[in-house]
Amino acid sequence: AENWEKIGKDLGRYVNVARFNFETETGLASKFNVMSVPMIYSLVNGRRDTFFGDPSHANVTHFLARSLADSVKVVRDNNGGAFLDDQDSRPKALLFAQQGMVKLRLAFRALAVQFQRRLDLAEVQIVHSDALRALFRVDKEPAIVFVRERDSKPLMYTGKMTQAKLWSLFSQF
Repeated sequence: AENWEKIGKDLGRYVNVARFNFETETGLASKFNVMSVPMIYSLVNGRRDTFFGDPSHANVTHFLARSLADSVKVVRDNNGGAFLDDQDSRPKALLFAQQGMVKLRLAFRALAVQFQRRLDLAEVQIVHSDALRALFRVDKEPAIVFVRERDSKPLMYTGKMTQAKLWSLFSQF
């Protein structure tokens, strides 16, 4: 239980975390088909994913990041222009980050769900994205580039990528 408390406290910065006693909360246990404990689910936009495997902190973090993957588009040079030219009037935010950086991706994706009506968000793929990196002059990662309109000057942030800082940045749009 102590490990779960640590995981919940850490990941609770990015997603809502809840737990229940399946022996006393039989209605919830039935609703979620709890067969054994621990059971870990993610609920994103009405879709439920179930975690299987060793419930280590790293594995649960990867699971949650994967569960939120559909909240952002993945762009590279061959489709980045279409993402930017989308006639949607919402500003765009592009995350440039090296492989790994799972907590940053988790934070970015969780915010994508919360800001989905205000921003279009994309993660720039590491390979085949040299033209996008050159277009926005991204030479340091991680970086988030905000584009209000296609031909407007983009805003780039390369500072510390905390959940609070990302929330502050996204809230400006």
